[in-house]
Amino acid sequence: MKLLEELKRQVAELGPLKRVWLTSFNLSIEFVETYLLPILVGETKLPTGRLDFEALQLELQERKIEIRIFADKRMIYRSDRKRTAIEVNAITPRQIGRFSDRSLFHPKVIYLEGQDGRAVLGAGSANLTVGGWGRNQEAMLFRSVATAEQSNQIKAFFKPLFAACSDVRPVSLGKEFWGDDAEWEFLHSFDRRTFLERLLPDGESPTQLAIWSPYFAADLPAFLSDLRESRQLPNLKIRIVPDLLDGGIIRTPWRDSLRQELDNGLLSFHPNDVKRHPRSELCHAKVWMTPAQLAIGSWNCTGPGSNILAPSPGGINPNNVEAGILLRQPARISSVLGKAIVIKPSHFASKAVLDDIKLEVPEELPFDIAVSFDWEQQTYTVGIDWVKPRQDGYVLKLPDVADRPIPARKKTPEAIEVPDPKHLLINHYFVVLNGANEVYQGFINQTGLLHRRAEGYASLDELLDSRIPNRSGNCTGGSTVLRGEIPDDDSDEALLLVPATLHSSSYFKLFQAMETFADEIASAKSAEQLERSLFARPGCLAELQEKIVLRSTGADGGANAGSVYQWFLELEGNRLSELAKKKYRQLTRTKAGGPRWKGLGLKPGAMPAGADPRYIDMIMKDRAYG
Repeated sequence: MKLLEELKRQVAELGPLKRVWLTSFNLSIEFVETYLLPILVGETKLPTGRLDFEALQLELQERKIEIRIFADKRMIYRSDRKRTAIEVNAITPRQIGRFSDRSLFHPKVIYLEGQDGRAVLGAGSANLTVGGWGRNQEAMLFRSVATAEQSNQIKAFFKPLFAACSDVRPVSLGKEFWGDDAEWEFLHSFDRRTFLERLLPDGESPTQLAIWSPYFAADLPAFLSDLRESRQLPNLKIRIVPDLLDGGIIRTPWRDSLRQELDNGLLSFHPNDVKRHPRSELCHAKVWMTPAQLAIGSWNCTGPGSNILAPSPGGINPNNVEAGILLRQPARISSVLGKAIVIKPSHFASKAVLDDIKLEVPEELPFDIAVSFDWEQQTYTVGIDWVKPRQDGYVLKLPDVADRPIPARKKTPEAIEVPDPKHLLINHYFVVLNGANEVYQGFINQTGLLHRRAEGYASLDELLDSRIPNRSGNCTGGSTVLRGEIPDDDSDEALLLVPATLHSSSYFKLFQAMETFADEIASAKSAEQLERSLFARPGCLAELQEKIVLRSTGADGGANAGSVYQWFLELEGNRLSELAKKKYRQLTRTKAGGPRWKGLGLKPGAMPAGADPRYIDMIMKDRAYG
């Protein structure tokens, strides 16, 4: 995978990363997480299991790398499993501006920014898929951001994408311009000037235009005529290097008007002379070249792809969202083209072939929907924006939440509290149903990731052991397991906590571990540090209380309920909860609130029958239970 090696080189040259923003038409999230994320953190080993992906997620958090992916929501691989909590924004052009329902979100852009403010932009034809990075012949270009003008062009591209995701924060980019590569420009569909206006500018009269493209307008002669007319270049000679299907077939039908173009020399077709890997499935590159300029991007040789189409009378833009890099690069076009192919009608696709290869774009829902989860507040936010006539019958499925109807109202952000999310640790999708049919699957974007508790201890004993200081006065930590682990059947119903092993630790171990916990609460320097100890880290107070409750209600049918040891566990867990709430008030001058805090605290019952009252009284006084 040459493109992976190039990405490694770019990341190594930038050093520690601050931002990684990616766009794609098709998206395989498994490809991104398996092959791209390790490169971004300098890891050479590919992740295979959940533990590896959780380690990657933790590495991204600790390095504070901001990863944002934008892809066409209709073209995301629905069978992929998402293993990390990186941000993915599934959008379509209608969310960005006055684009048509048929418009595609089609750019393939990579923005990398280092911690020192230096940045690199990549653009071309490769989607974020195995095919795009490993099987197809693609054209991608990386350039250092050397000027403020280049940075502003990048900002102007991403700003509408952020706005489409209801992110109103200003788009801030690094300003440490570097390198001497000041001649390139970043072109995109949000610019006032169109792609063809920049490639074939007023005042220049190129005689030739070469186009490498796999896909073509259904009426190619009409498209070429419109292109020449739009740039007032009636004698522009267009040289096309198509990707060919088996049998040397071009992906467009024969038109009799092509014969005149071919005979008068205004059009010719040429072979792709770039050596292709035997396993390469197609040449997916999109390259446009004049004697003075070279453009590498996502522009296919179609009306929407070249952004040549005029808006409708109602102001609706029928073009796609596209992007790429333009270089000032004088060259003789004839020097890069092979000998022209002698073209016959048989070189063009039949209706049957075109029907077979036709791009199937799923129909959009009558509303746009975005779901996020804040781990700090343990709350879902659901945003729904109806763009077509509203109707009942849609149902939203969320991990850890009962199915809920989607209200047929206008934009209605809704907050849903989840006291103890577990399924969300491994299921990062929401699902929309219409009746009994699944009609959409989308990503749940997650924030407050420092509070996301992915690991825990297999038993209460192991948790308490992790809190016992060694001879050096330090707690060992012990070994942890992943919460919400998926068993072999992979069923959603089976996404449960690993059951606690029901062993009774000694009273000495219990009280010593609880004192260590109390000291940690008392020593917290900030509310954030306190809450991580209470809710996020392995062996936190929330996990301790889960295991205390499970010990009396779990696998043994509640045999531990009513025991003296269980009673003291509940008293200690409750004491720590009160200490934590008091410490939070000291740090913030406010009362702790939210679903996580509401879930803290146990309700010990009466003193168990048969316990020695004198012994119990002595411990009660020593532990100062309220």
